[in-house]
Amino acid sequence: MDRIYTCPSCGKCYTRRHTPESYIGSNCFDCSFWLEKTDYPDYMKNHQVIIDGQHYLFHETDSFIKGFGGRRFKIQFFDGRNIETNNLWFQGEIPDQFRSMLPDNAVFLPVEEKSAAGGAHV
Repeated sequence: MDRIYTCPSCGKCYTRRHTPESYIGSNCFDCSFWLEKTDYPDYMKNHQVIIDGQHYLFHETDSFIKGFGGRRFKIQFFDGRNIETNNLWFQGEIPDQFRSMLPDNAVFLPVEEKSAAGGAHV
């Protein structure tokens, strides 16, 4: 019989169906997923994009598989950084109980796309 846990973050009762490394303490998988993002090492925090309570990560643009099918994004971080990427990955909407730990840190900027005729349009 599976052991039943109670998540201290959300109160949900659950059984562990994932690898032990997927859980932080006695938190459920969903809460562990978000808690992990609150404690990213610096190199990961620098790739963390949070806009309107939505969590994203950007990666190197030369990878074979790209987030959003390789669509271009311009992002302006509140710390002054500006990036352009074609490899942005959506992680999900941050649950309310984690919003204060994962506050917005950026905004999307308009991307100027090139038309087939060589001109630009937004």
